[in-house]
Amino acid sequence: MYGNYDGLNQRPKFDVHLGPNFWTTINLQDPFGNTVGIWVDDGTIKEIIHITTSNSLDFCLVKTGTATPFISALELRPLREDSYTTKAGSLKLIFRQYISDSGSVVRYPEDVHDRVWEPEPPFDWTEVNTTTPVTSTNAFEVPQLVISKAITTKAAAGKSVDMGWLVQNPDEEFHVYVHFAEIQALKPNDTREFDILLSGKTIYKEYRPLPFMVETVPITPTKCEFICNLELVRTKVSSLPPLLNAVEVYGALPLPQSDTHESDVNAIKNIQATYKLQKISWQGDPCVPVHYMWAGLNCSNTIPSTPPRIIYL
Repeated sequence: MYGNYDGLNQRPKFDVHLGPNFWTTINLQDPFGNTVGIWVDDGTIKEIIHITTSNSLDFCLVKTGTATPFISALELRPLREDSYTTKAGSLKLIFRQYISDSGSVVRYPEDVHDRVWEPEPPFDWTEVNTTTPVTSTNAFEVPQLVISKAITTKAAAGKSVDMGWLVQNPDEEFHVYVHFAEIQALKPNDTREFDILLSGKTIYKEYRPLPFMVETVPITPTKCEFICNLELVRTKVSSLPPLLNAVEVYGALPLPQSDTHESDVNAIKNIQATYKLQKISWQGDPCVPVHYMWAGLNCSNTIPSTPPRIIYL
């Protein structure tokens, strides 16, 4: 959140690196230039799911213009290893929503992992909710306040439930996690069954939500052109329209550059501490990115997938 900390009354724009790799650009000058993430008054929240490769992690604010980068808070939360999984890279949050017109953001203590769940008004849908506890035993541990609410189509319609988002980069891969729970007590002759599609491609056929129990359907990874569209389409045998409780969408963030070899990092930081060196460039990873290499060092870093080594001081 920018509070005119520098007395210039000039909203900044700068980059953020996770270790030696670019993560995102913080652009508080243009609200439309910062469309990915969670917006708060006069600020933004960026979130990433990341698995560390060493015992330390550098989070770097990189000056790219005249304004000085800043940060209001940095929070780290542990997640279960069997929840958000990727074969490579990390997951940057696009949005996380549950269906409700309450206007209330849900996070800790309702969510044990302090994920921020934004309410999505039902608009052309019908909102349903329950006070009956919904069992949440899977790895995602969706909070009760989220999974106890859902949307479905209007009673008289056999329409599908649609949710879409714009795509800025057609080469970007998306990881989608859709959370379902049947929160209505169905009559003996009732059936709720639907197909799950993403941008016209069938991901799951004849899906039936579990009664009062959370189930997460992962759609990973996928690419879209211009717009991604999640669609729940009622099947012919279904007497009830589709139902959706919550959805999370992440963009895959490749991190091709390896951190500097951990033993070399420990050694140079011990030197820094022993001699109380206060060099302004001695921040972040010692070797990479190359243009931010610590002054006075030389490193071997010709192959991004191989950890660089410090070869000269």
